[in-house]
Amino acid sequence: MKKIIVLVLFLITASLSFAQESTTAWCVDNNTLGRKVYRVICIDDVCDNVTRESYEYCQWGCNIERNECYEDPTTRWFWVIIIVFVLLIVIYFIRRML
Repeated sequence: MKKIIVLVLFLITASLSFAQESTTAWCVDNNTLGRKVYRVICIDDVCDNVTRESYEYCQWGCNIERNECYEDPTTRWFWVIIIVFVLLIVIYFIRRML
């Protein structure tokens, strides 16, 4: 069983390490994120460069500094409220133990 797990992990990491792909992203305008994917595909020692360009609509706007779409603000506030709530519970139980 241990050998099978090691073999599966090796195959997963080997495929990731030999993938020759790079991606660049940029904000085309306030609501559009452009991505360009460069790939090198090799078949029988013959390699070819493939470039694909795509555009994504950013519903909440495009972050020019990080070149990515802004996330949904309700999702962000949901996680902030959950983290604060969990911290309050932890503080409550710590104070109760003391």
